[in-house]
Amino acid sequence: MAEASCIAEEDYASLSDPKWRNFRDECNAALLQFEKATEWADLIRYLQRLQRTFNKYSQIPLVPDKVLVAKRLYQCLNPALPSGVHLKTLETYELIFSRIGTARLARDLAFYSEGIFPLYRHASYQARRSVPRVELADRIDLQPRKVSEESARVSMLAAVSRALYRLD
Repeated sequence: MAEASCIAEEDYASLSDPKWRNFRDECNAALLQFEKATEWADLIRYLQRLQRTFNKYSQIPLVPDKVLVAKRLYQCLNPALPSGVHLKTLETYELIFSRIGTARLARDLAFYSEGIFPLYRHASYQARRSVPRVELADRIDLQPRKVSEESARVSMLAAVSRALYRLD
């Protein structure tokens, strides 16, 4: 069972649940669609499908193949993509964070933070307004955790410099 290596001990009980298997299979099918994307509108459609799958199985507080999910979300935050894709991606992050809870988010933060923190530098005004809501400020105490400090610092410096520039 390869997926078990990425799942914490307290989550093993869910793995034997038939709903978990259905959820995992539907998520994998949604994630495979991202490989077929030819334009940015495809990405929005695939993100919506992923969100529908998460909402359908909202009683399961886990994310199957979180590494691949984080990778696909990171790819959707590419600076070359329009802000609509970024906003839909941030909505997906928000859905995932509310689903997994603070303990799992603290444990899995490294997977998700790599996509969110760098976004601020190139995000549109609308997406930039959404980033702080997703950026975990009220979700977990980051002090005892090792997160990508460099990404967080660069993101925060970009936000501060923009704020200072507006004051001049």
